[in-house]
Amino acid sequence: MKKSLNILLFLITPLMIFSQQTAGDFFKTISDKYSEINAYTANFKITSGLRGNIVQEGKMTYMNPNLLRMDYMVPEEQVLNVNSRKISIYVPAHDTLFEQTINSEEDALVIEASGLTSQGLTLFNTNYSISYVNGPNLEALDDNNPQEVYKLRLYPRRYTEPFSFIIISISTDGFIRRLQSTTRTGEEIVFDIVDIDTSVKLDKSFFEYNAPPSANTIKDFLFDQGDVE
Repeated sequence: MKKSLNILLFLITPLMIFSQQTAGDFFKTISDKYSEINAYTANFKITSGLRGNIVQEGKMTYMNPNLLRMDYMVPEEQVLNVNSRKISIYVPAHDTLFEQTINSEEDALVIEASGLTSQGLTLFNTNYSISYVNGPNLEALDDNNPQEVYKLRLYPRRYTEPFSFIIISISTDGFIRRLQSTTRTGEEIVFDIVDIDTSVKLDKSFFEYNAPPSANTIKDFLFDQGDVE
């Protein structure tokens, strides 16, 4: 679950494509434009596992600056919800709700480092060196998908980062189309994002998630809260 949270740093962001920009400047454009998004919805697909045999799909909803919800169709009825107070992950297969309270500046920094806010983009700009994969030119998304994208490669500046490298594919309409993250153990996580809609009107109450009453709750699964109730 931590790996899924980390890759959520690269949430969708519209931008003007300037193909002559350096890779660093291009990424900064993404970071700058990210904070201008008020809200969006999109469909996602996450493929992971050493053989690419784990697939998760659903709809993601974001509201600036720190509200995120992912409603899964695969696994059915699974939910990831993030607001300014807590992270909630409901796993229906075990009827279990994982909750992480956010109640200090230190906790907030951990969440930002996971890329769940626009500040997370700035942190990754600091923690990763950025280059083009094949120069500032359009290329196919992959061998099976001819959609044209720009590709950036990010290498960590410190070994403590969870990924050995990340490739970001950005479509010509200015949205992040795919994230390919390779972990230190060689596992590849591919995060595809399609059908982006930034015209949606959302209410903050949408991000007040309540799991089914039958769910068993496990608190503080990311880090301890000490004496906090």
